[in-house]
This record gives sequence, C-alpha cells and structure tokens, in this order.
Amino acid sequence: VYVDMKTGKFVLKLIRDDYDVDDLLVLDQSNISRVEGYTKQTLAELVNEVTISYDSNESGQTETITLQNLAMIQQQGAIIPANIEYPGFSNEAIALKVAARDLKALSTPLVSATIYANREAAGLNIGDVFVWNWTETDEEGAGVSTSYVMRVTEIAFGDGVDNVVRIQCAQDVFALPDTTYVEAEPTEWEDP
Repeated sequence: VYVDMKTGKFVLKLIRDDYDVDDLLVLDQSNISRVEGYTKQTLAELVNEVTISYDSNESGQTETITLQNLAMIQQQGAIIPANIEYPGFSNEAIALKVAARDLKALSTPLVSATIYANREAAGLNIGDVFVWNWTETDEEGAGVSTSYVMRVTEIAFGDGVDNVVRIQCAQDVFALPDTTYVEAEPTEWEDP
C-alpha cells in the first residue's frame, strides 16, 4: 500500500506475475550510484517443506496441505518445515497454488539490497518491479554479471538537495505459479 504521488490516493498494489521482463525499467551501473546491504540467503536460511492450513468448504473443517521441495531436502539433509495459516481460503485448488507459491518463495535464496539510483527510477512505487543488472568483481578479479527481477519494498525520492532515489528491494519470486503439478484429492467425507 502506498500513496500515489500524482493523485494523492492510496493504492493497493497486488503482487502478481503481470509484467513482461523486456518492458521493465533496467537499473545498472549507468543509473545506480551505489548499492548497500546486498544479501543473498544461505542454504541454512531456507525452508524446504510448507504446510498450509485453510478452512475447507467441502468438509467444513480446517484442512492442511503439505508440499516439499525434494531437491532442497536432499541438499540440506533434513526437512525444514514452515506452517502457514490461510483461514480466509476455502478452496483446495487455490490453497494448492498458494502452497506452491510459498514453497517457491521460501526455498529460493532471495537477493535483497538497497539501491541508490538517479531520477530514472523516480517512476517506481512500492510493489513495482524492475530489472537489476549488476557486475561485480570476483576473487580472481574477473567481472561477474548478474541480472535479477526485483520488487520495490520501500522507496524514498530524495530531500530536494540530493535527488537520489533510495530503493529497498527484494528478488521477485512471489507470483502464483501458472501450473501446479499437485492435484486436489477428492474428499471422502460425507455429511451425516
């Protein structure tokens, strides 16, 4: 949620995969003055099993769905679970999609950073996405290029003297998957 600078109205920005990467603003060395707080999650910080609780319309009870990232379980050598409640959800098919989305987000080593950019980034708002292309020097002195689709989590537009746009952002992996490879099992519960 943010206040639109043009209209003065509150905007609720939904986190969706509703963009074409080729059409996004690109931030790189040409329009970024500095980067601070660059972090990438380690393997030990990731979750490899998600259990979703939701209120089923079919059974009238709280149901659970558990999904696992088997490759991550094998890498980490143990199951690292997370339990998430969605009491407003009542449909198993939607709960499966949300479980797949949450598992993807929690088992991906996300990148986050604070980027200081020029006024080219002034059109961004909270929830918007952009492409971050960055070249870093590795231990041998060679340039290593990375490219991420990042989502704005906080933004500041400068103070009138220094017009640098400060963007706090995280890698975008939060959209619902287009396809899930898990099917809902029909319930065997019968209303007595």
